[in-house]
Amino acid sequence: MVLKRGKVVDKFRFSISGIVIPTITEQPVKSLGKLFDSSLKDTAA
Repeated sequence: MVLKRGKVVDKFRFSISGIVIPTITEQPVKSLGKLFDSSLKDTAA
């Protein structure tokens, strides 16, 4: 995830061994029972 001025930027694509890692806007991340999406707000959780 890349943040610029508090907003999520999809300009950069990261990969490991040729496998592209999906961005947080494409696929939200669940950690410790909480879902993090591109809005980065706690009200959705």
